[in-house]
Parts: sequence; C-alpha cells; structure tokens
Amino acid sequence: MRHPLVVPSATVLLCLACSGGSGGTGTVEFPDAGSTGGGADAGSASTCAGVVAGGGAVGVGSADYGGGSGSANVAGGGSLLAKDALLDGPIVWTADGSEVVYIGHPPGSHTYALRATRLRGGTTRQLDVPMPTPSLPIARAADGTALYYVARDDELRDAVSGKSVAPRDSRYTGALATSLNGRLIFYWDPAAMTGGPVANGAAILLDVGRASSIPIASCGSSWFAFSPAADSALCADACTSYDPAAAQRFNLIDVATASVRQRVTTTLSPRALQWDGAILQVAGTRANELVVADLLRGIPRVIYRPPAPSSSTEKTDDFPNGSRMTGITFSADGRKLAFWKAECIGRNSYEPTYCAKAPGELFVLDLHTGALRVIASAEATLDGGGGVGRIAFSDDATRVAYQVRAEIFVGATR
Repeated sequence: MRHPLVVPSATVLLCLACSGGSGGTGTVEFPDAGSTGGGADAGSASTCAGVVAGGGAVGVGSADYGGGSGSANVAGGGSLLAKDALLDGPIVWTADGSEVVYIGHPPGSHTYALRATRLRGGTTRQLDVPMPTPSLPIARAADGTALYYVARDDELRDAVSGKSVAPRDSRYTGALATSLNGRLIFYWDPAAMTGGPVANGAAILLDVGRASSIPIASCGSSWFAFSPAADSALCADACTSYDPAAAQRFNLIDVATASVRQRVTTTLSPRALQWDGAILQVAGTRANELVVADLLRGIPRVIYRPPAPSSSTEKTDDFPNGSRMTGITFSADGRKLAFWKAECIGRNSYEPTYCAKAPGELFVLDLHTGALRVIASAEATLDGGGGVGRIAFSDDATRVAYQVRAEIFVGATR
C-alpha cells in the first residue's frame, strides 16, 4: 500500500526565466501599483516577460546554524534542528525566536509529545504533560504568554500555564486561533450545538479572562483568524463549498456582538491567511498559479507561475498539472511568503497514477521588493524517499523552520 503524500493544509514571486525544464525557478509577477481587481476572485494573469519585475533578485539561502544534514537528503541552506517530528504536524516558533515547537513522534510508536528544540545547542524539552492530538493546530499568543493545543484527553489546553481552558473532543479536526495577547480563542468544538446550518459542532469564541464563550452559528470548522486589535474574527462560512473549483465564502465576525459584520467570497483555493492592520491577505492557488489577494478589498495579483513543463514532466493524480505549490505560509508582518514548488518527473512503478519522483524547492519571496530566495531543495514525495511538509517563519521573518519527512530544518531568509 502506498504512503500518503504530505500535502500541508493549513497554515503562502517575480518574472525570472520563462524557459521550462525541471528545476526552473518559474515566474514571479507584480502588477503595476495602479492595477486593481473587481473582487477577490477577479485577478488577471499577466504573461511572463522574461525579466525580474520590481528590481527583485534571486539568491540562495545559506545555513545560519551548524548541524548535520539529516537523513532526509536536504540540499542548500538550512541545518537540521530536530528528528522524529510528526509528519505534516504543526510547527510554530517561540516568541523570542530561540526555539521551534512541534509534535514529536518516535518512529513506530503510538506516543506523541509537544516539544520545543532550542536552536543554540539543540536541547529539547517537553512543554506539557498530556499527549497532544496529532495534526490538530497549535496557536501561540504573539507575546508568548499562551500556547494552545488540543490534548488526547479531550481538552483544549495552554501549554505555557499547563492548564485546561475548555473541553474539546479530540477525535475531530477543526481550526484554532488566538488573539495577539492570548486572551481570546477561536476554536471548533465538535460537540457543540447551535441550531445553525451545521448539525454537529460549532465554532466557539472563548474569552479566557472572563471564562465566557459564545457559539458562532454562521462559521464552519476552518480558517479562523483574529484581527490585530481582536475586535473582529474571520471564519469560513458554515455553508461554503470545499470544492477548490467553487467560490469560497468567509464571514467577518464582530467579536463584541458575535454577529456577521461582512461576507466575502473568493475563487482562490485558500492556503494561507494573514491579518495585518486593515489588510487581510489570502494566498491560494488558481489553476496552476499562486495568487495573493486582499480578501476585504478585492485586490488580487498573480505572484508566481511555475516554469513551463519539461519533456520529463509527468501529470499524475497528485500532480494534475505536472507541478504544484504546497506549504504556503505568510510571515507575521505579511511581507514575506514561503512555499514549496515541486515538479513530478517520475511515476510510482507499482501505482503509476501517483508520482514517486518530484524534485522540490523551498522559496521565500519578499512581497514588497520582489526579492526571491531559494532556501533549500528536497524530494517532495514520501514514495520518492522525501516528503516536504509545513513551513513556519520566525516572528522577525529572518528564519524559516521547515519539515522534510520526519525532520525539521532551520534556514535563513536573507
């Protein structure tokens, strides 16, 4: 039986070279400053001009820490930080940037632990006693005063205080977000009932300080976020379609009244969100393009196209266009975007509808200057001996932590 491919969920460049071929950087595009769209789903695609737009430059990241290369065969910048990480599990940095937090999972075991590994020295500590639920999100307060996760004993917990903050059935997936100061939590409770369009489960807005909670009937179980001032929250609409070809609907929630303030739609297939001041950015894919849009104002721009397919490119069930972008992630200030780009050049010999050889590259793009860096390269598929996973920026966006197979690496972004 084949291994499942690591395709991050949740959780984000300039015109360089138009020639095809495996390993090509692709096209990064920045429309003129006066260009606007007619809504978050109305962006237009420019053609590749064969030059770097906006004065951007392409560089290769360099390792900022010593360490082994790891068994995952990762090339380029970055150094091995931790092993035995949960495949496609959540990754966050501590507020001071000294540690990376992840879920540890020794091979062949049935145990999981919420761990933090220090960049200097590589020491690892366990953050809380209960076992975390694999693959469910982690949400950290910006100042580091809270770190929320869902434990296997059906509790939503704060790993910093070591206390439970609410009951939460751990058998079901759902989004998790916290305000910058950690006082408010937006989470999915599979056991809650609202009488709304979702028969089982509800989004819960929890004020930790007041120990009060409100169910939000209009929200589905995905894409939760708070505005910087924590006066608004975002969620996917309870009735939205999860078909990537259909319009995705979002609700902007007034935190004070728990009512819907605004409804917005996009035809992007969302992969990352970032809320900075009055701008709510969404990054996603449309056809074989990577697009960033202001979700509230409807200003989209095509920012990356992979290079034209080479003669070796294979189209498979998991690479329907021959290439794909995964792990799309914004930096905290919304200025940078990181993602993996991979091209399939070899089918699985015993299940040929899937790919087993897909060289991948980790890109970091400065959305303001257009500067593009190749941080690392690795085989994208588990079947090919690799398996690229999630990406997380440090708060100052000078470093990224990224996962390949069961190993976590750290690399510099400049």
